[in-house]
Amino acid sequence: MSLTTPPTDPIVQAVTDVALKLILQTPELRIKLDELLKEPAKALKDVSAVYLELQHQLTPADKAALAQYLVQPFAQHKLIVMFVDAFEGIMADGKIDLSDSLHVMALVHNLVTHFSTFDADNTVTLSTNSVLHFLYFLTKSVLLLTLEGEHERMALLLLNQSFQLIQLTVTPVLPETWKCCGCWPYHKNITR
Repeated sequence: MSLTTPPTDPIVQAVTDVALKLILQTPELRIKLDELLKEPAKALKDVSAVYLELQHQLTPADKAALAQYLVQPFAQHKLIVMFVDAFEGIMADGKIDLSDSLHVMALVHNLVTHFSTFDADNTVTLSTNSVLHFLYFLTKSVLLLTLEGEHERMALLLLNQSFQLIQLTVTPVLPETWKCCGCWPYHKNITR
């Protein structure tokens, strides 16, 4: 599969920016920093590869809404803060293993909650499907750019298990679409 995603794709660029800022803010995640500094295009290339795996699951309207969300003031900053908080707990013991599954679930929960309560001047409507696929894309990209070896393998395993659990237990009660603004949180809109 060739990489055909243009480097100017706003979703790919935003996710790459979030991952790089997270690496710079979290010392435990600087495992691949030298590699990224030697080959600056690697981060964009790796994130583009993950995006290509998942982009067929997003409609053009979903992609436009996600791009609109990502340009909102503080959207990327809030995502970075949630990842920094999560990785402080995940990496507290210096390794990633099954004992970190609660931290990964908490991260996924916090990300989903963020999308349901996001307060913006402009309301952005996102489908539940697009939110979950974007969160998976974002989290997987961060993990691939920040970890290696056994840590990467375990983190990806925990990520996949967390999203499978969400798809089985939470997705059936989520609304079809979310309005990303503080005046319409998802817990008030749990009918399908």
